[in-house]
Amino acid sequence: AIEWSNGDKEYYQKGALHRIGAPAIEYIDGGQDWIQNGELHNDQGPAMVRFHDNFNYVEFWIHGQYIEAWCEGKKIEPKQQLELNFYPSPWKITFDGESFHIAKIES
Repeated sequence: AIEWSNGDKEYYQKGALHRIGAPAIEYIDGGQDWIQNGELHNDQGPAMVRFHDNFNYVEFWIHGQYIEAWCEGKKIEPKQQLELNFYPSPWKITFDGESFHIAKIES
């Protein structure tokens, strides 16, 4: 395992990110990437977990194939844009089928 100076941890096997039964990347903020043989994979739950202020975002992947994404209990469809309001500021989440983007909605 490699522990970076910021506290993030990465686990490798034979040069590829890999860990069975636990995340291969553990972010200091609690985020996780479950990776086996260099591919996002978790057949027991989300393969990617992110926390951003007051909400969380998860993606489900099996053997490197994207399955679906959820944010605060709402399924996010590809190319769908959601506007979620969280105290103290509203946020806009855009998901393009491969990654998500979070932006503050200026009032």
